[in-house]
Amino acid sequence: NFTPFHTAMAEQLSVVTGQNSEVDFPCSVVWAPIPVVSHLFPMIGHTMITDSKGMLYDFAGFLPAGGRSGVCRNVGIFGPGVRVLNIKAQLKASEEEFQDDWDEAILAANKRFERQVHMGCINNCHSHIVFALNRLRCAALPRWLQWNSIVLAMAILLAGRFIPGRDAPRPVP
Repeated sequence: NFTPFHTAMAEQLSVVTGQNSEVDFPCSVVWAPIPVVSHLFPMIGHTMITDSKGMLYDFAGFLPAGGRSGVCRNVGIFGPGVRVLNIKAQLKASEEEFQDDWDEAILAANKRFERQVHMGCINNCHSHIVFALNRLRCAALPRWLQWNSIVLAMAILLAGRFIPGRDAPRPVP
């Protein structure tokens, strides 16, 4: 279901399982730098989400002429993530209940965004992630928290961690 661009990216990136792959980070939000933009403004980047098995989902945007889903699977359009924000289950929720809740939220977000056009600053990868996060019932997050792009960026910045062995964005010399 990939366009030639996405197929080329998948071959180039060859997302592998094992140490430090997205499979190692189930139920997480993954952040990747956007070339040049993240170097100039380190707080700006691209977000993706993994399901309970570590499968990566990335909202790249629907192209009406292409007829393909706007959500890529196991391919990060800006490359593999370098930072991860793990979301945990509530203490009273079982791990299975949390994983089911998480996967249902991602499925709902993917369904909603599969035919949405990427609008840059408005309808973007962050919108895809926050739609899923706002649907969670079993996550160890405050009930009053309403996710939006700014809250997501701050959470990744303050609570996310760099993935070992992957370079963080560096300023352009």
